[in-house]
Amino acid sequence: MNGHRHHRRLALAGAIALSGLTLGALPASADVTAQTCEFPRVISIGDARAYEGTGAGTTTLVFTLNGNGGCYTAASVHYDIAAGTAGDTDLTAGSGTVSWGSGDSALKTISVPVNRDALDEANETFSVILSPVSGWTDLADNTGTGTILDDDGTPTWNIDDTTCWEGNSGTHSCAFTISLSNPKQSGSLPTVLVSASNGTAGSADYTAFSNQLVALQLGQPTITWNVTIKGDTLCEANETVKLTLSSPSAGTALADSQAIATIEEDDIFCS
Repeated sequence: MNGHRHHRRLALAGAIALSGLTLGALPASADVTAQTCEFPRVISIGDARAYEGTGAGTTTLVFTLNGNGGCYTAASVHYDIAAGTAGDTDLTAGSGTVSWGSGDSALKTISVPVNRDALDEANETFSVILSPVSGWTDLADNTGTGTILDDDGTPTWNIDDTTCWEGNSGTHSCAFTISLSNPKQSGSLPTVLVSASNGTAGSADYTAFSNQLVALQLGQPTITWNVTIKGDTLCEANETVKLTLSSPSAGTALADSQAIATIEEDDIFCS
């Protein structure tokens, strides 16, 4: 009996050799789905990062899903987009499904649009989270982190010229605008000092001040400040007050730091 078994094994080995097969293997052309799978399809998602961009529209972050581990059986995963330090103004949370067919080894992608802006802010993050839907899967890495890289540069201070009527008596406020480009979204409040000094106007025409502290709230682009004008009935030319910014806080810089407030003469009856 042992001799007969030995001859049968030799015959089987010879038949396999003639067919081009090796023991324990399928030919390269065989459909992998025909094998008995001993392992699940292994799926992972990578991270994504991109500069935010400025102006209208969106920038797209693309996450790559790799489903090439284990057997290539049909499988689907669900994904959710979850905000992190990025908020509702940066992107729209959503969800969807990614699928592989039987034998499909292709990489898949998830595209997430993020909103552009001109705000100076820290880099922001959000997550794309996978969960199984169908098929035998192993989620080796189920979370991809999206990083929105800020590219808006250093916030800069500007002060605008203004014009006000003089008035005939008493005092009134003459408003001017101080602005910060790319207003800060995080960290300490941005500050700058403002002063009003003589141009052609003197102390009889306005109230001078020096180094008043201006502070903007996070995300606030402009603020209105005032210089006090003193009315009179004198016949005189238009007069000017110098407005000056100085000492910007850390992380900000001066761009247009000087402006002129023009006091327009409005006395039509002059003696």
